[in-house]
Amino acid sequence: MPRGQPDYGVYEPPAIAKQTIWVDDFEAPILKWVAAISGGGVLPILTTTIAFQGIQCVYFDAPIGALSASYIYRRFPLLKTGKVGFEVFVCGTTETQGYIYLRANISDGVNQTGAEWRIDTTNYSIAILSGGVAHPIATDIFAKTGSRYFLPVKIVADTISDYYTDLIVGPDSYDLSSYPLEAVGGPGNKLILVTIGVSGHLAAVDSKAYADNFILTQNEP
Repeated sequence: MPRGQPDYGVYEPPAIAKQTIWVDDFEAPILKWVAAISGGGVLPILTTTIAFQGIQCVYFDAPIGALSASYIYRRFPLLKTGKVGFEVFVCGTTETQGYIYLRANISDGVNQTGAEWRIDTTNYSIAILSGGVAHPIATDIFAKTGSRYFLPVKIVADTISDYYTDLIVGPDSYDLSSYPLEAVGGPGNKLILVTIGVSGHLAAVDSKAYADNFILTQNEP
């Protein structure tokens, strides 16, 4: 199996010590995450309109309006400090200043740090957040809804060094080891808070997105 693919067989090799903590294909009758909004966002729902696998996925809608967002979140246990991986398949249509995102806040009882990527489908780009700034990592990123193409995105963060490790977008891997994770707070419970959604920000048109097949791994190689 080629290096750099997801645990269920599309693009991640097996690693003896790696622990798969949570897999969600969003096929359950109810959403196992908390659905939330900000601004004029619409609550996320499970939909059968399109899906990467199975018959349904999560749908997000951030209508016109300042800081409009539609997202889901869930807390997970931190079983081991070290490298943590977050993987999901996404597609959508974001308007100017809007973006699809995954945010992971990790608390190890000493530090709370955050990892985040943002996809801008208008400019076909993906960025990560570091030092409060969105740093462009790659262009020619295609994740638009029109062709029903779901883009696999995986990010790995190191809770010991408090730096990013890698970003894997489709078949491409990017070394992020020079980027520190976001500092988001002081000591807290040992847990991971994952948020997936779409931000309309200041867009003049709705930003919409779909997400499927989320995987959380710990003790990444």
